Amino acid sequence: LVMVNNVLAWDWFEWITDDFELVLPYMNVSLSAAILMNAVFMVYDATWFKSLDDALLAALSLIVIVRTYQVFPFDFSSYALDLTAIVRVVLIFTMACVTIGLFANVIKLIGGVVPNLPSTQRRDKEMPSGQRE
Repeated sequence: LVMVNNVLAWDWFEWITDDFELVLPYMNVSLSAAILMNAVFMVYDATWFKSLDDALLAALSLIVIVRTYQVFPFDFSSYALDLTAIVRVVLIFTMACVTIGLFANVIKLIGGVVPNLPSTQRRDKEMPSGQRE
């Protein structure tokens, strides 16, 4: 968090613009949530909770990536090769990958929770007289 919040003040990367501050709150929430959720996961490690954790963090990551794409706090004009198009493609590819991971974790979460729900009576359950319904 310290590094992300001071990247502009430290002026390490000349290609990061002041618009980075518009993305920073989203990054702070995402990174703080990752720290918190992983700390909780060290104490409570149920499979369904891990899937919930991963899904929530993927959703937050997706929000950060989308916001970064919208704001695009990068300026590559001082370079011989303008990397703008390449970085935008990488952000879109990353959005797609994180979205797939999000859906996979939601499916894992549903799969981990549904078997633990109380089951209903099955229709093919045998009747006391030995006959089926």
